[in-house]
Amino acid sequence: MIIGGFPVARSGINALRATRRPDINLLMAIAVVGAGSIGAWIEASLVVVLFSAGELLEGRAVERARHELAALVSLAPDVAQVRRTLANGRTEEVEVLVAELAVGDVVVVRPGERMPVDGRVVEGASSLDQAAITGESTPVDRGVGESVFAGTLNGQGMLVVEVDTDPRDSTVEKIGRLVVEAQARRSPSERWVDRFATVYTPIVIVAAVVVAVVLPLLGASWGDSFYNALALLILACPCALVISTPVAIVSSLARASAAGVLIKGGAHLEQAATITVVAFDKTQTLTAGRPRVVSSDALEGTAEELLRLAASLEQGSEHPLARAIVAEAAGRRLTLEPVEGFEALTGLGARAVVGGRQLRVGNPRLFDGLEARDAGVAAALDRVRRQGGTAVLVVADDTPLGVLGLADEPRPEAAEAITDLARLGIARTVLLTGDNRAVGQAIGDRLGVSEVRAELMPQDKSTAITGLGPGVAMVGDGINDAPALAAADLAIAMGSAGSDAAIEVADVALMGDDPRKVAQLIGTARWTKAVVRQNIAFSLITKLAAVVLLAFGALPLWAAVVSDVGASLIVVANGLRLLRGRPLGRMRSKPLLPTATVRPHEAAVIAAVPAGDDCCTPSPVGCCS
Repeated sequence: MIIGGFPVARSGINALRATRRPDINLLMAIAVVGAGSIGAWIEASLVVVLFSAGELLEGRAVERARHELAALVSLAPDVAQVRRTLANGRTEEVEVLVAELAVGDVVVVRPGERMPVDGRVVEGASSLDQAAITGESTPVDRGVGESVFAGTLNGQGMLVVEVDTDPRDSTVEKIGRLVVEAQARRSPSERWVDRFATVYTPIVIVAAVVVAVVLPLLGASWGDSFYNALALLILACPCALVISTPVAIVSSLARASAAGVLIKGGAHLEQAATITVVAFDKTQTLTAGRPRVVSSDALEGTAEELLRLAASLEQGSEHPLARAIVAEAAGRRLTLEPVEGFEALTGLGARAVVGGRQLRVGNPRLFDGLEARDAGVAAALDRVRRQGGTAVLVVADDTPLGVLGLADEPRPEAAEAITDLARLGIARTVLLTGDNRAVGQAIGDRLGVSEVRAELMPQDKSTAITGLGPGVAMVGDGINDAPALAAADLAIAMGSAGSDAAIEVADVALMGDDPRKVAQLIGTARWTKAVVRQNIAFSLITKLAAVVLLAFGALPLWAAVVSDVGASLIVVANGLRLLRGRPLGRMRSKPLLPTATVRPHEAAVIAAVPAGDDCCTPSPVGCCS
């Protein structure tokens, strides 16, 4: 009793000095001393042994959740192989601490090694496993000119990478810092539990005093009353209740971080569980943000000649549409002609002399009244618009040569992302875009979005979000959509790996470009909320049952300890279930569990799926066709 009880008593006294509030350690120490004072030595010893063992098991269980986060931060290696050029022109490689690297240094990363820094590939090509950063389940190819992130695992090729970010501010370091900050931000459930415990514990302590002092005055046995008061003291501290919420929140944050979903605090995780409307930006969120030529409607000559002339003119332009036209011509191996007198017409197009003719390429507004005068031009433009594309008109001198149709194609995962949300019961999805209504509606129809709002300026998107009512999540690129993200109940930034603006403005940052993770985030948040409620309910019911047994004299000291510590271990284990499932981005191919083995939170999701759907729903993230 003395050997095991001394550290418990010391911890309780130190906590009382620091917080001015009794904790479970102090109450256990008082109970042990009290049991010894009345000669209940076996009970006193059992209290110490059972409590110490329970605390040890509980601490190790909680450490599992925190270990998931620590593993993320330690992904990047401590040293790097730096390539340096000597005075004689030869190069050498030296081993340097990553912390000593500077922007502009060149590092060599061989197959099987982890990337030490964020940078840009200047030599070589390889496939990288970015799962720890972006949650992507398959390796991605990287070559010269492309960005790489610290902590990613190099595949079969050697890469030479130029450092473009201070190692102390790499993507993995930013994630680590933000995850630590997220753990410090308490969720509404945690704050409620703390307030409850603050009131509850003193009440039970007063009740213990009443049992020890008042009941004997009313005729009860002094020994029995004192013994029951000690048991009540052990029950006083709501240990299971206090730990029930944080272990679930930390487990969920760890699981999401491992899948490339950075949630900036438990409050935002709980907010995700209340979302009923999801609004998406179009460009670079549901679409790839890289327009390409999808049609070539020649009014004079051939479609190939039309593309060749347009690309010849546009090869001097930096506009995204111009680059798409030039890329299409290069893909078809067309020979471009020299250009004379190139002039960019801001917001309209460009003009120059190509092959001895004055060529103009651009928006139909560049050609005043031509659409109204020429039926062929009007029909071609209408076909492009009905398909949801952007029309580029090509005119040589005053003769229309044809119309090119360009479109920003939806991401391959976008339609599935909308379907996943519908299967979670979120039937209202909104597409917000600055494009014209025909383009926006065409994209919305292809993806199954329930509502499209087009021709919106950034400030208009913010107003639209406000008008959607409560429980709105906004998903955008985190930079151009900042006003709308700020107006939403939950701001989710897409494609944010390495983007300071995206991570700063958002409540949740998706470190990859997969919109399906929005539904997976909401599903996991709902699961977390259900686990928290289960833990709180179990903790309170256990305490109530123990008090009832104590009132009938059927709860000895050791049973009170088992009740308290056992409840704590059960709620910890229940919270750690959130760690056991596959990471968010890798949960899509598991077969449907038999009905008899489906857990309650999963059954609720399955019940929401329309009859006849082929479904694989072993987890709370919805179904996949």
